[in-house]
This record gives sequence, C-alpha cells and structure tokens, in this order.
Amino acid sequence: MNMKILYWTELFFPHIGGIEVFGDQFLKALLRSGYRVQVVTSHSGARLPDTSEIGRVRIYRFPFQKALAQRDINEIKQISAKVILLKKHIRPDIIHINTIQPSLFFFYHTRSSYPVPFILTLHQPPVGPPGNSSLLHNTISSADWITAVSHNLLSKARHYAPGIESKSSVIPNGLECPHTKPSPLSFKNPTLLCMGRLIKDKGFDLAVDALKNILKYFPGANLIIAGDGPERKYLEKKALNLDLSNAVRFTGWVPPEEVPDLMNKAAIVVVPSRWEEPFCLVALQAAQMGRPVVASKTGGIPETVLDKKTGLLFKKESRKDLEEKILFLVQNPSVSLKMGKTARKRAEEDFNMERVVKQYDSLYKRLCH
Repeated sequence: MNMKILYWTELFFPHIGGIEVFGDQFLKALLRSGYRVQVVTSHSGARLPDTSEIGRVRIYRFPFQKALAQRDINEIKQISAKVILLKKHIRPDIIHINTIQPSLFFFYHTRSSYPVPFILTLHQPPVGPPGNSSLLHNTISSADWITAVSHNLLSKARHYAPGIESKSSVIPNGLECPHTKPSPLSFKNPTLLCMGRLIKDKGFDLAVDALKNILKYFPGANLIIAGDGPERKYLEKKALNLDLSNAVRFTGWVPPEEVPDLMNKAAIVVVPSRWEEPFCLVALQAAQMGRPVVASKTGGIPETVLDKKTGLLFKKESRKDLEEKILFLVQNPSVSLKMGKTARKRAEEDFNMERVVKQYDSLYKRLCH
C-alpha cells in the first residue's frame, strides 16, 4: 500500500488528553496496516524538540499558538514557509486534519502549496453562526470529506456548514482492547472515579458535592480524581471545606498504559460534564474494563453511554440526580454488573480500533483514486 498520511493535530504525545490518546493508538494501527504516517503538531508551550520520532512516526512541531497569540507577522510567515517546504518534502497522498484550533490557520493558508485531498475530523463542535465566512467555515466547506466522532456532532457540523451532507459521515473513536483483565466490581466501600483535565467544564466539583451525601449511606465510599489542570486547587479546597480530604484522592495525570489498572479500582466511573462532549473516551475506557458509567446527558455522551444499558445518564448540572443515579448503582450490584458486562461487549464490538482503521482505510482509498 505505502500510502503516505500527513496527520495534523493540535497536540500530540507527550501531551495527554482524549484526542491525543486516540491519535497515538490510531497512528500505530495505521502503521500496522501498511501506511506511512508523519505528524504536524504544536509545541503548545512545552519544551519539546522541533522534530522527534516515536516508533516509525516522525513528529514535526511548530510554535503555531505562540506566533498567533503574539500576532508576530514575521514569525507567522516563517512558519507558513516551513510548512510549505515540509509538505513538498513529505509529499503526502492525503492530509488528515484533527483540529479546529489555532494551527488550522497554518493549514488553510498553505493548502494550495501542495494540493492533495484532505479530511477534517471533528472532535469538537464548530462555533459561530451557520454559513459564515470564517476560517473554520471555509475549511469545512472546502474539505474533501468531513468525519465527526458522533451523530450529535455531525448534526451540529451540518447545521454550521449547510451543503456538506454529501461529503460527511460519522466515524466514532475507538481504542485497542487493553491486555489487563477487568477485576470484579466491589461495592462494600465503593470507589468512584473521575478522570480528565481538571477544568470547570468537566464538572468534577459536582462529583465532590455528591460524595458528601453518598457517604451518609456508604461511609466507606471514596472518590479518585485523576488528571490535572487549573481547577485542581479549587477542587482540593472544596474537598477540604466539605471535610472530605480523607475520602477524595487526587492522582495527577495518569499515563495511558496505567488507565486500565486505575479503572479496575473503581466500582463506578463518573462523567459529570457541563459541556457537550462530542465523544466520551473516558466512558469507553471504563466500558473496556466492565465499569458502569454515570454521566451527564449532554452532547454525544448518550451515544457512548447507553442509558439503563451500559450506565445511567443524569440531568446536566443536577447534583441531586447524580447522587440518585450513583446510589442506585451502588445499592443494586447485580444491575451494575450487568451494565458493566454489556458495556464491555459493546466496546469490543462497536468501538474497537480495527473498525476505526477499516473505515478510514476505505475513505483514504476512495479520496485518493
């Protein structure tokens, strides 16, 4: 095959987030399928080399965000020139864009330098009025194909850019099945788990509030909050003020390879998001380890967590509803166990990486011939 893919993403390993975890596994799977892959990404303030190699993937990093934030015209021109040279050097058969953030500017304004088909995969909803003439709208409209990670997100994209119906589709994210086997669910002293970037939109403060009341029924209950971010100090202070310091544990970032073991410590994984998550990778990671999920009913989450089948959905922002759903699962272990098993089976069948690669393989070949 030897088709060459230029994979363009805002952040890449060693940055850790849902898109980055998926991207790392996806590119490894593409390599196994015979593709040649190279990555364009941003430094994003981290002290990382301009070029590096992970496995057989060469990564090119540019100060995209810094140049735009500083409005440095000369730097913007220099970066654009380097991107053009890189495209001509790599000579990709297709460019796969996985961002609608700042670096998109540099792709769009250099796209004519080496015109090949490009796919735009949406991992978050486009923002702005429908049918405008923004950079994002023009990029979506000019893409050879648009994929979205959920039907909810695709609907938003089609509303934002009318006319893309015939060149857009849903390809949900997927993950490799971990080698770690699920441990039995334990509800004697139930452990709840929240995982992700510690920002207000994730709603982890709701989980801390909910724990206070859950402890009245299950004094041995505890909450693990895995991740880091600007809300960490606020969450730590909230736990202290609610006298929960001994019941809430902050782990910081957890390496992707350690996530299955972390999931195995939980009886229930909680996803209390305030924002409309297009696809909930944490819920998929929970499902792979047979964990039921309690998640807010928003965005694409109902497509990842099937209400009353693989978990329970609660009304966004409702602490009371969140508490009730968690308590129901803790008080009904047999229901939780059944949901966890159903979730694991669905993860293996519907959200495996093999299916994702097969769908993109078909799309790449169709656009290049």
